[in-house]
Amino acid sequence: GEAYDGFRRDERDYVFTLGHGGLVLGYSYPTKKALHLTGSLKVGAGAVGLARRYNDWDWELDEDDFNDAVLVVLPEVGAELNLTHWMRISATAGYRFVDGFRGITELSKKDLNAPVFGLNLRFGWFGHGK
Repeated sequence: GEAYDGFRRDERDYVFTLGHGGLVLGYSYPTKKALHLTGSLKVGAGAVGLARRYNDWDWELDEDDFNDAVLVVLPEVGAELNLTHWMRISATAGYRFVDGFRGITELSKKDLNAPVFGLNLRFGWFGHGK
């Protein structure tokens, strides 16, 4: 999820929120090499909205506030480094496509489509021995 400050309506402060979850499909090659390529596709449903901000830790949605369901598709490519046999780190770049957002006065549909960059830590068993 993401939250963006700086929205003011009717003498109230709001945060614009974007949250989504879903399926992640990914592939790394060749995984036995210390440094290798990785790619993924994230597809999921989510929501965008304006939440009233009371302070840094207290946000609240009212029935009258804006919210909208969206579909998010995010392809990414990157490089991954094997740090240990159970830990990897990767740097990725991709582009987020958001569909279903009707837009509001302060933001258009195109404002949510954006480049994304990530730094990821992965832990687990990666299916190859020494």
